[in-house]
Amino acid sequence: MTVLDHRAIASDRGEGVRAEGMQSEDAAGAAGAAGAAGAAGAVGAPDAADGAGARTRSLLARTLISATGTWTRPFVPAVPGAADFTGEQFHTASYPGADALRGRRVMVVGGGASAVQFLGEIAPVADTLWVTRRPPQWRDGGEIEGLAAVTEVERRAVLGEAPRSVVAATGLVLREQEQAARALGAYDHPLPMFERLVPEGARWADGRVERVDVILWATGFRPATQHLAPLRLRSPRGGIALRRVPGNVQGATTAAVDERIQLVGYGPSASTIGASRAARQAARAVAALVRASADAR
Repeated sequence: MTVLDHRAIASDRGEGVRAEGMQSEDAAGAAGAAGAAGAAGAVGAPDAADGAGARTRSLLARTLISATGTWTRPFVPAVPGAADFTGEQFHTASYPGADALRGRRVMVVGGGASAVQFLGEIAPVADTLWVTRRPPQWRDGGEIEGLAAVTEVERRAVLGEAPRSVVAATGLVLREQEQAARALGAYDHPLPMFERLVPEGARWADGRVERVDVILWATGFRPATQHLAPLRLRSPRGGIALRRVPGNVQGATTAAVDERIQLVGYGPSASTIGASRAARQAARAVAALVRASADAR
């Protein structure tokens, strides 16, 4: 197996899948890399070196595992006035920790689980303001059972629909860790999305202005699948359709339109635990494909 980093580009060459990109220095990079698997059928050699001396490779392989997940694609919406705001802005991917925000006024933007959880950590040490594009979708009861939480995500992936968060399918719930913030009223009066940012904070369409020191964008991530675009895997519904694995909702890793392509960390496996389980399934699928290819010769 050869491991390429997340900037690798894949393309279809009929007789195999070609992957071109920077070669990872060690196998530990596989968790965040686009891997060209099926080495018995892979061909290629170093093509060039960048200014830092890193090697590039162009490889032809029977199968390809894309394990790029979402972490390299934090999403921040384009909002008017973003460059005018004179305070600090962070996405949750670069969250500096609650201590760095102590005593400041922090606006948390986002309606998902990460917004709720970061409010839970920040509210006890800072003045917080919660902004959501839609009213928060609270769910009655305790924490949802893990299998039920991911089943709807898997259903959408099998249909080729664009991935959604688990919360979009199950709703929000406050855990024990968020009870202190709840007692402080951090979740009581979320505001709708502002019209624009201004130097001192945010302004709404009705003229309301809220002064804030920091904006924390809890607006999620997007799947890092740009490198797969030449393979034309995307369905008319906006996502990459995956093949269902009966009895294993996190085992849907094989692209429905091309069994050579495995996606780990996409759709139902877009979590640390999910990716671990999906990796096993992807390895089985790759092994089966390589064996079938060998038997056909």
